[in-house]
Amino acid sequence: MTGLSNVTLTLHQVLWADAELGRIEVDYDDLCLIVRESTGSLKRVICEGYLGFELAGFWDEVVIMSAEVVAGGSFLDRCLSSLDRRLGHSPPASGSEARNRERAMQLVLTLDDGCQLNVAMKGLRVEVAN
Repeated sequence: MTGLSNVTLTLHQVLWADAELGRIEVDYDDLCLIVRESTGSLKRVICEGYLGFELAGFWDEVVIMSAEVVAGGSFLDRCLSSLDRRLGHSPPASGSEARNRERAMQLVLTLDDGCQLNVAMKGLRVEVAN
């Protein structure tokens, strides 16, 4: 679980308590969360090689209660099952270097009202945003 331990350490580079989710950006390779910490600092939480994402039941809450990365989860399982069903157990190489990594994991971001953002991904990094 060394890989997941490293990702957990990366996740702790953000002060999650009372942080706010400002924006979600998605491109071919990455899903990026722009987070404003309670100190006012902006961080870019980059989900590398995402396999899927969901945010169901969003209303108007953007304050983050918690964030964790887990090795498994029902959303990750659904993403992997979909890939397996459509592309076979060993899918061909993707044009995304990150997506080709072996280990998949799930980011679970819970907002204060209980709404969850789930991201199935292959890696995570955090950058200071401008």
